[in-house]
Amino acid sequence: MPGKIFEMESYHGMLACVSAGAGLALMGSAMTKVTGAGFWLGAAALAGWAIWRDRRAGRPLGAPGSPLRLAGIAAACGLAVLPLLWPALVADPAFQLRRLGASVGLSTEDPGGTARRGTRQFFLGEPVDSPGWAYYPVALALRVAPWTFLALLVGVPAAFVWRSTRRYALVLLPSIVALFVVLSASPKKFDRYGLVLLGPMAVIAGLGVQRAVRDIVAPRVAVRVVGGVGLVAFALSLWAAPWGLAYFNPLLGGSSTGEEQLLVGWGEGKTDAIEEIRELQGGDCSGVTIAGVQQEFLLGFPCATFASAETADYVVVYVSSLQRNPRARAQVKERELVATVEIRGITYAEIWR
Repeated sequence: MPGKIFEMESYHGMLACVSAGAGLALMGSAMTKVTGAGFWLGAAALAGWAIWRDRRAGRPLGAPGSPLRLAGIAAACGLAVLPLLWPALVADPAFQLRRLGASVGLSTEDPGGTARRGTRQFFLGEPVDSPGWAYYPVALALRVAPWTFLALLVGVPAAFVWRSTRRYALVLLPSIVALFVVLSASPKKFDRYGLVLLGPMAVIAGLGVQRAVRDIVAPRVAVRVVGGVGLVAFALSLWAAPWGLAYFNPLLGGSSTGEEQLLVGWGEGKTDAIEEIRELQGGDCSGVTIAGVQQEFLLGFPCATFASAETADYVVVYVSSLQRNPRARAQVKERELVATVEIRGITYAEIWR
């Protein structure tokens, strides 16, 4: 049984507590990832819209429970904990703000004055320092499930067409736009960063699909369709596991298209490559040296040690290395290709001896 229970009778008091929690959550979002600052822009846009709506209706701006007062409570709570979450900002605010601006792409130099560059990427068939603004639309389209792709393609426009769903879609739109701008302006882009966009977009798509289904399909049929889609989704999840990172939307060409358009490979397949080398050595890889994999992947294989590409017995050429640098095979031009590691139709690793 719980201990003391406090009942809050004031509706305005409950709103104030929720606003305070929202302020703490918004401040904490930027402490985990700098792109979380995009939530601030969305929250500010929503607060501005609510204040404009109240003013248009003639309500007092400073009344209890008004959007302006609630936004003030959220901002005050967030700023109160800022020194605790980010003490460096208090010690050297100018440097920290420059660093924040550089990390989200708001400046062309880092705080030390050198040119700012993103992490080497691969996009639309070419190695690039920083993909453009088309990166996240392409990445999300290739990474989502087929039904999610179709729902977003049909449901999002539909939600803005019908008046009954338009207002809710417009409420979510500022947060989506703000997050997209922050993510796309940053020179450092990875497909997984775009996951934060899927939540509000899926809600808007759901509103549009639900409204369309209600007018077109009978309720009993709709339940059966949803159940069928759920079973197919479960089956696809089992098929994709445990190599979810190797999944790409089959409606857009699957793995072959994904490998041609996006950076592939986050370490998966490297332990398989080392196992292949062990088998090539007849199960005894004592004294064998390997290049092309990080040393941490060799911890489970004490019979192999790390070495440079010039002296190693085997060189593993990984898929992301080839995508980022097409000349990566130059280091193995005098060697023989003895094995490959494939996952979902993608050649993740080439083993050269």
